[in-house]
Amino acid sequence: MKALKTILAFVFFLLLMFESKATHIVGGEIYYTSQGNNNYLITLKLYRDCINGQAPYDTLAAIGIFNSSNTLVDSILIPYQFNSINVPSVLNYPCVKSTSNVCVEEAIYTATINLPPIAGGYNIVYQRCCRNNTISNLSSPGSTGATYQITIPDTSLGINSSAYYNSFPPIYLCAGKPFSFDHEATDPDGDSLAYELCNPFDGANSYTPMPQPPFNPPYSSVSYVGGYSAIKPFGASSAFSINPQTGLIAGTPNNTGQYVIAVCVKEYRNGNLLCINKRDFQFNVVSCAPTKVISIQAQQTFCSGLTINFFSTSTNITKYHWDFGDVNLTNDTSHFVNPSYTYNNPGTYTVTLTGDQFDSCSVTTKKTFKVYPLFSPTLTAPAPQCLTGNSFGFSIAGPVQGAPTTDYSWNFGTSATPASSTADSPGGVSYSSTGNKIVKVTLSENGCTKVLTKTVTINPMATADFKMKKLKGCAPFTVNFVDTTNASGNILNYHWNFGDGDSSQLSSVAHTYVPGIYNASLQILATNNFGCNKVFDFKLDSLITVFKMPTASVTATPLFTNMVEPDITFTDLSSNGTNCLLDFGDGTSINVCDFLSEKHSYTEAGIYRARQIVMTDSICSDTSDVTIEVDSDYVLYVPNAFTPNNNGQNEVFAPKISGVVNNYIFRIFDRWGNKVFETTNTTDGWNGYYNNRLCQIDTYIYKIDFNNALTNKSKTVMGCVSLLR
Repeated sequence: MKALKTILAFVFFLLLMFESKATHIVGGEIYYTSQGNNNYLITLKLYRDCINGQAPYDTLAAIGIFNSSNTLVDSILIPYQFNSINVPSVLNYPCVKSTSNVCVEEAIYTATINLPPIAGGYNIVYQRCCRNNTISNLSSPGSTGATYQITIPDTSLGINSSAYYNSFPPIYLCAGKPFSFDHEATDPDGDSLAYELCNPFDGANSYTPMPQPPFNPPYSSVSYVGGYSAIKPFGASSAFSINPQTGLIAGTPNNTGQYVIAVCVKEYRNGNLLCINKRDFQFNVVSCAPTKVISIQAQQTFCSGLTINFFSTSTNITKYHWDFGDVNLTNDTSHFVNPSYTYNNPGTYTVTLTGDQFDSCSVTTKKTFKVYPLFSPTLTAPAPQCLTGNSFGFSIAGPVQGAPTTDYSWNFGTSATPASSTADSPGGVSYSSTGNKIVKVTLSENGCTKVLTKTVTINPMATADFKMKKLKGCAPFTVNFVDTTNASGNILNYHWNFGDGDSSQLSSVAHTYVPGIYNASLQILATNNFGCNKVFDFKLDSLITVFKMPTASVTATPLFTNMVEPDITFTDLSSNGTNCLLDFGDGTSINVCDFLSEKHSYTEAGIYRARQIVMTDSICSDTSDVTIEVDSDYVLYVPNAFTPNNNGQNEVFAPKISGVVNNYIFRIFDRWGNKVFETTNTTDGWNGYYNNRLCQIDTYIYKIDFNNALTNKSKTVMGCVSLLR
């Protein structure tokens, strides 16, 4: 045995240079079996993390043998036979998928050693550092090691073979799933066994990860972080227990992670404790995907009627059973994948979907659905209105339950009065500006909300603008009234009031005024292409001023004379004149009105046109002309009035001519140009009759044509005569 130890020690030192700190220990145990003649088969089982481990198994496992006084009495190196196997990832959850990110490898070291009986027996010990740095329930797990020890009792208690565990626990558990495992051990001697959860031993350290030989007993326990302990390895929220008689461990780990746990099996004989086999191991708690997922798509539409379409979002389900939650019915079920169901009444229903109902891995889920009548309101935009007097009303159509269960929130847009409302059918909404206005209503019913928008149009009113300057004129004064409105595209209806009692409905009209001051007005009814009407009243105060027209009238006697008798008498017959001018036609004039007679002597023979200009204080004027011929050898006298009234005085109108004349013709015309008298006799005159009837009082035109007998020069004399009574 000494030679074996020497060889193994030499091999150990040769290989030591290739060893490094390992972070792979996830569990282990050590036990022994009596072979007789003080020979014992020592078995060490070690478990490492195949994924997170940083180094392979140790080539040599250093075993220390201590007496009851914790003194090292011997040590051995057990070589690794390279016979490790992967622990099967057996999962006790048939309805979830196995994970592929957890791996545990088992290695078994065995050696037979002869141990003669000593008082108090022996302690067989193996130590190794370190554990996985990812462990959740230990403090500084990356620098925490493990110690596995077993006691060979004093032979006074009898020859003993220690108990050993029948199987290794599952290498991973599913978070949130209940777990149980039979952690039963076998004792070759048939001794009594008792089980408990216990504290794993720490051992070795990061500075001496493979102590050779192991450190002396006693050994300290690992250090748990807050909330974790030997009996609560998954934390306070995850209940965990072991049956002390059977070794059955059970519990539900709630949180994912890696957790160290230790189980102690105590071996009793005749009431005496022989030894304790403490095995620790690492549980990997992972999120397990179920092989079958049952789920119902959340309700997508609300208030869409009593018929609801249901959709399964399940996976790996072959048979479906829907229960639509109508508690008053038993036939409210379906086996379709995506069924529809019509409820008799609105309400809130709990719908249950079971997948593969009678399968051992059947799954069930529930979801709440709110069933309400169809809520599909519509809003129709009202017809456009004109700005003046606009007033809109709004109402909702379509399936709604009405005011008792429906909330309305109206926003009528810009320049609206009122700006908002909560009524179901608001009215009297007016706008102060034109254009398109966005009206929005939010309806809430049974938790369902609909937002509707429409556009209302407010059209502008028709426009018209009329201007006219004040006018002054002389009677009769004709004014042209012309539409000057700037109203392109409008239809216009007119009503002119001329201020003198007359009116017109033409767009442009001429109207004649007599003297006076007149207030005219124009009323226009304008209609634009939107059909919007507006009445415009344009008042034109003192628009028209018409002055009286003066009448110029002057006579001269005689109209024909000669230089023998050159004096001419002018008589003023004008009216309404305030300023008068009488121009004698020979370069001289007078400024006189209302003269009865004015004598003027011409100094030279000739034909003179005398002109009377009569004016008012305004712009009105009138003229009257009279032609006087002053000859050198004859005299013509023509009176300016006569009175054919049978009183024997001034009954006949007859010119008097002296001198010799030829081709004498004397004619008289009324104001319409009708000839009422004619003679070629220089002594004849007109008695005022025409067609045997006495003519009316009026002014008549006379014309005298003759030739001067001495010069054979033709003469024409015209003038006016008044017929009086």
